Amino acid sequence: MRYLKKKIYALSAAAGLALGAVGGTNAFGDTAQLAKASAKAFTDVAADSWYYPYVSGLTESGVIKGITDTSFAPNGTFTVAEAAAVITRYLGLEDQAASRKNAMEVLGVAGADKWYAGYIQLLYEAGVIDVTEYSCSVMGRHISIDTPELLEKPVKRYEFAAFVTRSFELDGTEIRSTVGEGLGHEFIYSGAYDERMLEKYIPFIADYETIPASYNYYVLKAYYNGIFNGDDAGNFNPLNNLTRAEMAKVTAVILDSSLRTRIDVNAALPETPDSFEPAPLPEDSYFVINGKQVLKPSYTDALFAVEAMNLGTFYENNLPVVSYTRQSAPPSGYAFRVYHFTKDAVGFDVNIAAAKDTSDGYQSLFNPGDRLVLTLVNTQTGETVDAHTFILNGVGAVAQNSDRYLPQENG
Repeated sequence: MRYLKKKIYALSAAAGLALGAVGGTNAFGDTAQLAKASAKAFTDVAADSWYYPYVSGLTESGVIKGITDTSFAPNGTFTVAEAAAVITRYLGLEDQAASRKNAMEVLGVAGADKWYAGYIQLLYEAGVIDVTEYSCSVMGRHISIDTPELLEKPVKRYEFAAFVTRSFELDGTEIRSTVGEGLGHEFIYSGAYDERMLEKYIPFIADYETIPASYNYYVLKAYYNGIFNGDDAGNFNPLNNLTRAEMAKVTAVILDSSLRTRIDVNAALPETPDSFEPAPLPEDSYFVINGKQVLKPSYTDALFAVEAMNLGTFYENNLPVVSYTRQSAPPSGYAFRVYHFTKDAVGFDVNIAAAKDTSDGYQSLFNPGDRLVLTLVNTQTGETVDAHTFILNGVGAVAQNSDRYLPQENG
């Protein structure tokens, strides 16, 4: 725990994260009082609580404060405005936020007197917060805080996931030209990644369907980055208010990359009951060679022809998506499995889809030229008895070729 405190303190100091003297009291405590607190002084933060190390490290380094000298209120909430302040501070842009507030006051825009005005203006410019969702007017590059109560309401977990992941996309290029220098700290987890990997996290989020659709991407990216994980039941609880204890953990995890933990998306998931009853194998569908049952190509071709009827492509959020929903049951003793191959930077085939039973279908983003390989597997021997390849040339342009094999994966 001592190491965690030291590392958070060092990172926060390097990023200029000590609380600025913004007048008034908010969820960070009395920001006019700069004395550092300690989690030990909080009577409501037990030493054996899961959030103790995060609260301790961040309060001792001055990143967050208690609501009083003796109370942290771990189950209390943060507002949208206070979340904006946290993000601004871990980006190291406190000074830029202060200058934005001064400019708003000079212009006399609505809400300029709010302690958080500069944070909201700055993160609007950076694309981290969509201020229209909080009924703010936009005049040129300046905002007007017309409905402050929407920014002063508790922030939901899905909202904060969006704020955090948008801030990860600020790689120091676009935002610097807008809000000045200050980004590019080593603790910001950006860098390239394959967005098609995001969907692998969906089965691990038990309440995924309750996430507002426009926020799915941000929650998945937060999981991908190891910033958020679900509760013991696998729920993300997107509509819950983010608590102060949770905020402390997320902020600590952002500051210290060694605290990030990703779900192992390659771990075996519980088997999903198959809604299709296995079909009996017709007598004229196979040969018997040396005592071994061998399916006839004409029979497997007919199976794949039926399955191909529900394989298609479409755009979602301007991104190309391939989707496959199983049409029928495979014969008894066999299973359909899907592989999705793409090319890496040097042209090697890379499988980005788990080869699993397709009873629950398959959906993924794709690049033109990717190949979706649907296979028929003997479930007793594990042998792939036949495979059909679909070339994803683009949305509405899927071609089936004569390949009846799996590419050799390299990389």
